[in-house]
Amino acid sequence: MSIKFIILTTQRTGSTFLAHLLSSHNQIECYSELFQKDLVNRSKRAKVAKHFEIGYEKYKNKSIIAKINHQFFPKQLINKYLTEIYTSPTHVNAVGFKFMYSQDRMIPEVLQWVRNNGVKVIHNTRLNLLKTLVSRETARKRGIWASDEKLPIVKINLDIHKLKLELEKMEKKVSHYRDWCRETDNIEVSYESLINNQKEEIQTILEFLEIPSSGLLTTDIVKMNSDNLRDIVENYEEVCDTLRGSNFEQLLDK
Repeated sequence: MSIKFIILTTQRTGSTFLAHLLSSHNQIECYSELFQKDLVNRSKRAKVAKHFEIGYEKYKNKSIIAKINHQFFPKQLINKYLTEIYTSPTHVNAVGFKFMYSQDRMIPEVLQWVRNNGVKVIHNTRLNLLKTLVSRETARKRGIWASDEKLPIVKINLDIHKLKLELEKMEKKVSHYRDWCRETDNIEVSYESLINNQKEEIQTILEFLEIPSSGLLTTDIVKMNSDNLRDIVENYEEVCDTLRGSNFEQLLDK
């Protein structure tokens, strides 16, 4: 029987990069966001992601019976769907997918099933919440959330009046799901550690998934933004003035 896992995360934490790396292992099937409501392909890639074809959005609309069950018995249908997702690939030893914080608010049945069915949880975070926010805003401006080619630089302005409140909300969400993970078989992997220590982090994840190493794991996903916030945020000095003296000052570029 295959090991079941999810990548629990939020936007702009390197989760697409991580999922693609894991998928390149011949004993792992790692889908992207199976519970993504918007089926538009928002990645600048020629090949449409496989999860668009097997995602829950299509599953619940595949027949009149499925539509009725989704309307009146959503928990049972989601449970049936998850069971099929985890048992269908018979050629691998681990099966998983990405699940976002925002999707949990819409479909709480998923994490309930995860907790009750021995699913391993890879909690993918990003320590620098300011860079998470900046990455989210640049992705929105481009209309592209992942790419396999270098993209032109975009500039953004951050709303300094809402900035600290937004960072506090993001911090609370991470803390909430970190607490939730404590009742599961879990491992936390940060964006920073994955980028800076990729080989070691991937090895730790493979051991967690009880999967043997299989050479170098690869992905065609490329980094979309500069690490220097001054290259991206047009009102960066205002951002610095806003965050100095707060709990978020350490997120600023040194």
